[in-house]
Amino acid sequence: MLRFVYILAVLAFISTDAMAVSLRQQSVISGDVIRLGDLFHDLERNQDRVLGAAPRPGKSTTLSAKTLQRVAIAMDLPWRPSSASDYLTVTRAATVVSPETVEGALRTALSETMTDSLFNIAFTGAQPEVILPPEMPDAAEISELEYNAQSRWFEATIMAPSKDNPVIQKRISGKIIPLAQIPTLKSSLRSGDVIGRHDIRMITVPMHSVNHDTYLRAEDLYGLTPRRIITAGSAIKEMDVEQPRIVQRGESVTMIYQHGGMRLTATGKAMEFGAKGDLIRVVNNQSSQSIDAIVTGTQEVTVKTF
Repeated sequence: MLRFVYILAVLAFISTDAMAVSLRQQSVISGDVIRLGDLFHDLERNQDRVLGAAPRPGKSTTLSAKTLQRVAIAMDLPWRPSSASDYLTVTRAATVVSPETVEGALRTALSETMTDSLFNIAFTGAQPEVILPPEMPDAAEISELEYNAQSRWFEATIMAPSKDNPVIQKRISGKIIPLAQIPTLKSSLRSGDVIGRHDIRMITVPMHSVNHDTYLRAEDLYGLTPRRIITAGSAIKEMDVEQPRIVQRGESVTMIYQHGGMRLTATGKAMEFGAKGDLIRVVNNQSSQSIDAIVTGTQEVTVKTF
């Protein structure tokens, strides 16, 4: 009887130990095949049994609960999925050269041949994917660069991680898109609002979208006012703004006549709106004569005759 109890105890111990096999929470591999030990912990045998090809470097493959169960049954493992939602993702270790690294290397090379300092790069097709062995750095250099300034077309070779150690060489091509910085309004303004420094936000846009009459410098807009509503973030053209009206139609103005050292003034009535420098019609209150006048200040005009 005691011998029977002892045997049951041993079998229970063996069974408990066998059931210690468990699914890994995640699996990162470096080789080109997936092994049984990449999927399960605490295997007593067959850890190196090859199950299939590994994903490409830097890529992953996901094994479903059904697939994992088939493996466990085929390998006679005491493991079963706890639910149909169980899965394991196997990732192939690698150094994926970042898009920023590739573009940065290309910009450095282009800066030696281009006059444009502000530009985007449009690759032919998708941005090139450069994958290195996991022990190598995220680095790349450009070689054999060809650039056509007229068409803005380029071709080059990426060498990763460097020209001296070109583990990966990949030919790339694309087009340069010149950019421009233009001033826009932070918030919409209407006629009568005077544009100041704090109203402006510079934005970057493709050069081909900038018209010949688009303002390029923020300081050229200071002190101007919209002719009509200008919405926030939109390009501002010469026709969109004007000098603020400092003479209002129908209001009284001081007319100034100046010749040599002589300076005469009279009171008149503005017949038109006017910004500084505008030529408007005014009526002399004394003579009722309508004359041309140039706006020189707030409610002030100069005339050549009274």
